[in-house]
Amino acid sequence: ASLLAGLAAQVRAGFTPLVAPPDLPPTPPCAETVPRCPIAVGARFALTGATAQFAAGGNVSATSLQTHPAVGEGRLAATIVLTIASAGGAPLAVRTEYLTLRTFAVPPYVALDGLTDAGAAREASAEGDSGGCDPSHPATCDANNLAPSSTASDTRIHVVQRCVDGGSGACGGQTYVNADPANAPASTLWSNANAQSDGWTR
Repeated sequence: ASLLAGLAAQVRAGFTPLVAPPDLPPTPPCAETVPRCPIAVGARFALTGATAQFAAGGNVSATSLQTHPAVGEGRLAATIVLTIASAGGAPLAVRTEYLTLRTFAVPPYVALDGLTDAGAAREASAEGDSGGCDPSHPATCDANNLAPSSTASDTRIHVVQRCVDGGSGACGGQTYVNADPANAPASTLWSNANAQSDGWTR
């Protein structure tokens, strides 16, 4: 929640480039109890790639990004490193999560798109991207989605504009019209630096 909220505030304010939110210091998960928990949990955030960088030789592809200025869809890669420490501050275990996020120029600004635990077996080299799936073209759907193409959901963003003519008839009876860009890119190559690791370490 802290990662998404921090990034959403930056997108809403128009900041560029985006930066990872401040780390969360180790805090007992049950600080209000007596006696207090014998452990503390902290988190460290990092950004590891973005479509805004348009990096040459990217290793992943985002399909059907909605390029309409009112939406401005993009992708962002991030990692969360969770650390469990003793009451004295000694690290007991560390866990890494890989995330792909969808970014937008409108609320909610940032949304979780793909998530993989570092210790999990994965079908793809990155954590997955469920956005931009066109069920009529299974190749646009993420490799981690093992569901049959017939049951896949359309996760593209479609723009519809409302025509208001003040009663002049200029809209020709069409109150809403499709505003999807005709030249929207089929796919956008970008670099996602997230890589697999062993998961829990002791």
